[in-house]
Amino acid sequence: MAEAREPTGGGGQLRVDLPELRGYATALDDVSRDLGGCEGLANSYCVDADFGKIVEELTSDYAALLPQMKELLAENETVMRQYAVATDRTVGDFERTDDGVASRFQGDGIDASRGSAFFALAPVGASAPYASEGDLPEVSFGFVFDNLCWALEKFCGWDVRGEVTDWIAGDVVGLSTQASCWEIVGDRLGTTRDNLRTADSRVLKTWEGLAANQHAAGMIVWDTALTDQSDSFKELGQSLKDLAKECVNVAQLVVDCIRLAVDLIASAWALQYIPVYGQVKFVKKCWDAYKRAQKAIAYLKMIVSALRFTKSLIVVMVDKLTPTMLPGEPIGV
Repeated sequence: MAEAREPTGGGGQLRVDLPELRGYATALDDVSRDLGGCEGLANSYCVDADFGKIVEELTSDYAALLPQMKELLAENETVMRQYAVATDRTVGDFERTDDGVASRFQGDGIDASRGSAFFALAPVGASAPYASEGDLPEVSFGFVFDNLCWALEKFCGWDVRGEVTDWIAGDVVGLSTQASCWEIVGDRLGTTRDNLRTADSRVLKTWEGLAANQHAAGMIVWDTALTDQSDSFKELGQSLKDLAKECVNVAQLVVDCIRLAVDLIASAWALQYIPVYGQVKFVKKCWDAYKRAQKAIAYLKMIVSALRFTKSLIVVMVDKLTPTMLPGEPIGV
């Protein structure tokens, strides 16, 4: 254990175990790479904000969120690397200070060849994002669906395509994949925070003084920032995953409604060619089909609550998760 004065010349007493501090600087460098991996994951999997008409209301908000979150993840790596560099330079300052004092008294300074201690960090994981949902069910009944559209527009004045079926188009595979990505990013940030807590607790047992106090203050800010980021990204991922699942469920209900409406029109199609009686019966069937198809609108509205929750979450994240939540540049960089 080395006992010396602060390298800055502040005159305060310090205590430092240089192999421990060297190992800690290496650990911070590893943490920086882990944070960079989070950014790389987001850049690889979260590249598009348009998931189709079924979640069209979300597009602009999510498009605004993506670049901001990627900027924050990139800044995580940059600032953490600065902390690693600053710690490494502190080691060098201690070595030079001790060697200078030792030479004046013709003694031996700190042997820089003693190496560094090993800080075992928990792996952040290597799992890749995956799609939790498959493609949306589609309305594809061919000419019988065309017949339904024609009949509802002619006799009921209602465009079933514009009001219903066009809205069940979307990329829920992409949506759920991005949801998985954000959950993984959140988990990795949480593991990174835990690694920092463990490493900080260990190194501060053998490192005291002004530099140690300043570093510890920065690590407190880091802990809060990584906790907030981890929780927010996991919540975003879960919200997007729930939204994708709701889209699939609603799309299936809509398809079932349209299928029943199509069956009604198909079974009554020949009636329209029977003068008066047949035509009246056909129009009645059209209105029955209309009522069936109208239920699909109520199902589509089920997505609204999930959309609103996700949108409100995004608004909070845009306001909360910015590079200003990170600690300032460490002294010595």
